[in-house]
Amino acid sequence: MVPATVALHVLPIAIMAHGFWKTRELNKRLKIEQEKTKRLALKQVEHAEGQPMPHHPHHHFHH
Repeated sequence: MVPATVALHVLPIAIMAHGFWKTRELNKRLKIEQEKTKRLALKQVEHAEGQPMPHHPHHHFHH
């Protein structure tokens, strides 16, 4: 059995470490997604070269 006082000291550290690793994992995934998006955008630009770019009218939002 672990004394309650020890658990009270260890638990917050364990939770913090877990949160830290989760955040790291999320950041890694975000970076990978951003890379994918960048590559897709580059592919689209390369594909669009030599073709007229479609013109998108600017939308005005009223508050």
